[in-house]
Amino acid sequence: MFTIQSRKYNSVRFQTEDEMGIIPFGARRRFARDRLVLAEDIVQLLADEGAEELPLRQRQLRALDQCIEKLPRERRELALAAYAKGTTIREIAVQLGRTEGSLYQLLARIRKELHRCMEQALAGAES
Repeated sequence: MFTIQSRKYNSVRFQTEDEMGIIPFGARRRFARDRLVLAEDIVQLLADEGAEELPLRQRQLRALDQCIEKLPRERRELALAAYAKGTTIREIAVQLGRTEGSLYQLLARIRKELHRCMEQALAGAES
C-alpha cells in the first residue's frame, strides 16, 4: 500500500505503489483508464464528509430555486434553456435572433445576479 500526504486528510492510501509511480512514456493512456481504488477508511471519510455537507447543499438548492423564481420571466427562461440538456447557445441565439456573444454576456449577468441573491438568502437563513 502506498501513502501520500493530503492537506484535507491525514493521508491517502493507494493499493499499489505503481498507481502513484512515474508513468513511462506511452503508458499514460493505459493508466488513464485504470480505476483508482481507495482504502476503506478513506471511502468512509469521504462518505462522512458528504453526509455533513448535505444540509448545506439542500439550503443552497432551495435558495437557488427561490432566486430563479425571482428573475424576470425572459431571464429565467433563458437561464433554464441555456442549461437544459441537448440545447446549445448557438441554437438559442438563432431562435432569439441574437448573437452568441450577447447571450454569453447576458448569462454572465444572470449568474452574477443569482449569486448575489443566493448570498443574501443564505446569509438571512443563518441569522
